[in-house]
Order: sequence, then C-alpha cells, then structure tokens
Amino acid sequence: MRIDAHHHFWLLQGNESGQPIPTRPQLQRDFRPSDLKPHIDRHHVKKTILVQAKWTAASTMLELAKDADFVAGVVGIADLGAANVGELIKTLAADPALVGLQPTLPSNADGEWSANPGHATALAAMAADKMVLELPTLPRQNSGLLGELDRHPDIAIVVDHGAKSFIRDGQLDPWRKDISAMAKHTRAVCKLSGLVTEVGENWRVARLRPYVEHLLNEFGPERLLWGSGWPVVDLAGGYDRWMEASEALLGGLDEAQWNAVFGDNAERIYLSRNKA
Repeated sequence: MRIDAHHHFWLLQGNESGQPIPTRPQLQRDFRPSDLKPHIDRHHVKKTILVQAKWTAASTMLELAKDADFVAGVVGIADLGAANVGELIKTLAADPALVGLQPTLPSNADGEWSANPGHATALAAMAADKMVLELPTLPRQNSGLLGELDRHPDIAIVVDHGAKSFIRDGQLDPWRKDISAMAKHTRAVCKLSGLVTEVGENWRVARLRPYVEHLLNEFGPERLLWGSGWPVVDLAGGYDRWMEASEALLGGLDEAQWNAVFGDNAERIYLSRNKA
C-alpha cells in the first residue's frame, strides 16, 4: 500500500497562529482534501499523513482530516516547552487521528532545542501515548534534543525533508556528515521529501541523486519514508514530477525495500498508535 507520508492542507482565512502565510502566488489559496485526491488516485496512494502547517491550527487539520477518508493520521505542532505541555498533549492525544507532534524549534540554522524542564514532561507524555516526534530542522539544531531522547526510547523520531540538505547550493557537507551521525547514533527515520523545493523549479534527477544515495546508504530503505510535500512541491514541478523522480532514484531497490519506503515504514511508524 502506498502512503504519502507528508503533505499539507490549509485554509487562509482564520490564521490563528499569527505566523506569516505563504507569499508565493501558487500557494495563496486554500488547499483541501478534494485538491489532493486526483494526485493520490493517479499514483495509487491509498493513505496519507497530514502535517500541520505552522499558520494553521491543529483543530483545523483534524477537522479537515475527517472529510478525507484517505488521511490516516495527522501530525500537529506544539510548544513542547510550554508550562502546561502535559495537559496540552493529553488534550490533543484524545483525538485518535493525531499521530505525532512537531516541536516549535528555531528556524535559523544556529538555533537549536534549548534546555527546558517542560521537554521532559512533553516527551514522557508523547511516549505514553505512542506519538511520533517529528523534527523539521537541520541535524545540528537537534543536538540538545537527541540527548533527551535517550531517556525516552519508546518515541519514534521522524526527520523531515532529508534533514534540510544544502542541495540548492550543490553542497554535500556538512549535511552529509550530520546525516551519518544522526543515522548512526539515533533511532530516527528520515523523510524522502522536500528535496526539490529546496532546489526550485530548475532541478534534474542527477542533481538529486547524491543526496538520495547518501540517505539510502546511511538510513537504509527500512528507515526512509516517501512524502510528496504537497502543495509546496507545486513550486518545483508538482506531485507527478516528484513521484516520477523518486521512482527513478529508487529504481535499484528490491520489492520489499521499495514497499518499505513507499508505504510500509509509514504504516509501522505512524499508524501503530491506532492499532494499540
């Protein structure tokens, strides 16, 4: 079963978070389940993981997910250092559709997870509810967090978008070294998503190949998840083009490995909570 492990919906009206909405004209509209459905049908994607955009509310995502029978789980965003984080997670976890949370981490390359007593409470609560911890940042930003995760071995860790490589500039390092360290020293899995939007429209499969090969070499097919990054992927060729490129880049995998990247890993990591 194919699973798209990373996409968004959003409604521009009612920006509850105060965060800026996308400035690119292609993204300046609502994106609903009905907009995604033709893409996933065309590529035989049966389930998806909906990831909250930072300018939308988790409650909005959960409501939209109810209108889409193909959405198998929702990843929300939460301040895991908040004073009331235990209560917050308990409230969010009451909805079985919520399968994971992203922390609000700094967006700048130098910022990282800071020491905060609330984090221990958050991670313990997430572990108790079998929720995934989703990390949208560079590997080096997560160094403080990864130390805390050793005390919570039951949390599944998912790193978004190939850990934000320097592919736009054609650089492999220091990203390559960081990926190797993360793969070796953590239990994290990594999403094969967001690479083309880091480059922009003028990309070729050959430009992506060194980055995908390094992710495969370090994490292995059993620790990679395919995601479209829709609708942001529309800025770099769209769903179809990224899917075709992914199939070309992963063409050397055997059937079991292929199935793992395109669905089985996401099923195991995200959807076990609803089977418990």
